[in-house]
Amino acid sequence: MIMKNEINEYIKNIKKQLLYGTKESRLFLNELKQNILDYADENKNADMSEIRQQFGTEEEVATIFFEQYSKEDIKKKLRIRNVIVACVVAVALIFIGCIIYETIKNKNSDAAYLIVHDAQENDTSPEDDENLTSLAE
Repeated sequence: MIMKNEINEYIKNIKKQLLYGTKESRLFLNELKQNILDYADENKNADMSEIRQQFGTEEEVATIFFEQYSKEDIKKKLRIRNVIVACVVAVALIFIGCIIYETIKNKNSDAAYLIVHDAQENDTSPEDDENLTSLAE
């Protein structure tokens, strides 16, 4: 008897062959899995070699899927996916750049604050400046 884990592994291997996750591929895989489960229920003694014989190897099933779509459809979907990935990467890089900028800006402003703060603690009064001037003369 076929175990669900073996069927899941079979579907997972087919999914790897499809190269992209679209609505169509998810529907295709869900339908295939349901057909395999139905077949396994009807044929209690079936094993994975029989499933592969009945439905095809992982590569054959992936080929059947791709034959349903034209090359242009596949290229278009891949192009759209690449644009989305590029946009996500660009947004992530901008976000990281902003974080780095703010971190550097805050470090510099903290350093300036500390310098100003130190200068205020050691600051002499204007009277002391006059005394220092008169001592220098």
